[in-house]
Amino acid sequence: MFFISNVHNDAEATNNTGFASLVMVAYMSDWLKMAFQKTVYVRAIKVALVVGTILVLINHGDTLLQGAFAAKTLFQIALTYLVPYAVSTYASVETIRNTK
Repeated sequence: MFFISNVHNDAEATNNTGFASLVMVAYMSDWLKMAFQKTVYVRAIKVALVVGTILVLINHGDTLLQGAFAAKTLFQIALTYLVPYAVSTYASVETIRNTK
């Protein structure tokens, strides 16, 4: 795991699964705290709305105009909004982490 070697370079520690698990939990806890900062999730929502809407119109515009809403299409549309949200969140958190 890449972040374990970044946190602790000792070969014995990285081979110890108990230590690795603790490091992973600490890393994820910090990552999630940053992801749920208001500035991060508000930016991600804005990006998801703009980019997601453009992608929905490109990928599902004809289906929407026909009014044919199947469960599969609605699921695909939800994923179309989720992907830019996730990418924006990831980019924001990594930027915060790298500037500390």
